[in-house]
Amino acid sequence: MMRAVIVTALALADSAGSWAQSPPGATPQFEVASVRQVAPVGGGRFLISGGPGTSNPGLFICTNTPLRPLLLRAYNLNVYQLTGPSWLGTKLYDITARIPPGTSKDQFNQMLQNLLLERFKLALHHETRNFAAYQLAVGKGGSRLKETSLPPRTPDLPHLRSKQRDKDGFVELTPDSQDVLGSFRDGIQREVARRTSMATLAELLEAFTGKPVLDRTGLTGLYDFRIDFSPEGLDGAVSRALASTPTQGEPGYGGPTLFGALKQLGLSLESVTAPIKVMVVDSAEQIPTDN
Repeated sequence: MMRAVIVTALALADSAGSWAQSPPGATPQFEVASVRQVAPVGGGRFLISGGPGTSNPGLFICTNTPLRPLLLRAYNLNVYQLTGPSWLGTKLYDITARIPPGTSKDQFNQMLQNLLLERFKLALHHETRNFAAYQLAVGKGGSRLKETSLPPRTPDLPHLRSKQRDKDGFVELTPDSQDVLGSFRDGIQREVARRTSMATLAELLEAFTGKPVLDRTGLTGLYDFRIDFSPEGLDGAVSRALASTPTQGEPGYGGPTLFGALKQLGLSLESVTAPIKVMVVDSAEQIPTDN
């Protein structure tokens, strides 16, 4: 019996414009927002839903959610770019916020920043630290990627998963999809990309490797491609989730390594040490201010 795990890699917006610490009360803001601390409940699972680009763009809801993932989302950070008190990952909160019609993703991020700054009295600063990282580059034989023939990307259009499967049993993308959708079967991870930039591919690779990935390809177009690889031995959050997925009755990992799969596209992934900008939470209130 085949068990499929769908793994989605959404491109994060360029965070350069959203790192500034805006003062509480700065626009834009949510129409109304409720923030309250809650006691932990069974399972330790949290839920974040709604917002621009989702099926519920007018309402943002968080249930049993730590402050850490909210900061990552608000400031467009990768997990290694945020440091602060340990309770950022343990204290839990419920948030309900109503979003003005027509709000863009960038405006939403600013609203969330302002809300967190105000309610938790955040004090932040930014600094640069050296990290073990990977460099995504064009291989010695040159890139084998071909630019997409699809129409230009539409802002805030999410990827869409078809109900159909290809001849190998992997989930297909719908014709109007963009970005990347992955599925896991018989030990092989398949990532299918449409209208996808190298910056987005670097984000995807970070999710599997668990390290920063720097786009040094020099390729500025949008591309359609597919890679099949084994996630075995990789230490990213997605790879660890796949390793814990039940696969009774299925063979173990198979296919080329991630590094070998990228070579088939004319790309290389090499270890480097790189300076990375991080955000430090100097102080914050564990109990949010009154709604």
